[in-house]
Amino acid sequence: MMNTPPVHAQAYYGTPVGGQRLNAVANARIAAASGPYLGRGDKCEGNDDTCGANKVRGQRFCAGHMKRAKAETPKDAV
Repeated sequence: MMNTPPVHAQAYYGTPVGGQRLNAVANARIAAASGPYLGRGDKCEGNDDTCGANKVRGQRFCAGHMKRAKAETPKDAV
């Protein structure tokens, strides 16, 4: 068995490109956003919009994040 030296991926696949789509059309640019960001539907916006729980009706957060925010709010701020 021969010991072959390591070879960079560029040797097989070519130089990486930035700002271009990789498809059959030569020099095709990345498409612009086709519409506004609609959010995550009925999911909580907590933890930098990564919480997977359902929102409380009429609110932005789930019950757990609302309880945590209420507990962290100073009593004098009310």
